[in-house]
Amino acid sequence: MKFKLDLKSPKDFFILCLMNFFVFVAISAYLGGDALSGEVVDGRYYLGSHGDLTEVNKYQYIYRMVHVISVFITHPIAIFWGFRDSFTKK
Repeated sequence: MKFKLDLKSPKDFFILCLMNFFVFVAISAYLGGDALSGEVVDGRYYLGSHGDLTEVNKYQYIYRMVHVISVFITHPIAIFWGFRDSFTKK
């Protein structure tokens, strides 16, 4: 069985955004948070989650920052496409 992802399709794009969100949540649980809630103190990198900080290396911190930004971009687009698609179909 072959699966081909067509990003021009609102349904496929929505699935991709949903997968991005679930990967974000899973990695947040595994690493201990995200960079947006974390901080950099004296060259040490921390991810934050509900007030708790977890030290990580610089590359994990950068990855988490990029991933949280990608969720902030793809989530609203997916919601918009979902609403648009539900209102345009009869």
